[in-house]
Amino acid sequence: MTPDRPDLTDDQRAAVTDWKQSQDKAEQARKLTEDAATEAREAVTALSRSGMSQKAIAALLGIGQQRVSQLIIRTPRH
Repeated sequence: MTPDRPDLTDDQRAAVTDWKQSQDKAEQARKLTEDAATEAREAVTALSRSGMSQKAIAALLGIGQQRVSQLIIRTPRH
């Protein structure tokens, strides 16, 4: 909540509070999107490593093979 500030009207304080809450929700949405993308990459990588072809993964997910290739997490070769 916004601290009591005598220089702001009640409406202004309410607007600041609403804005802060919307920023918090936007940050939560960004984090959830990031987490979902990570999980998608891990799932596609696991399917690929278990022997499923990129073509089959693409068909299963309804995305292009190029996108599947982009999602696969590459392990650096030593």
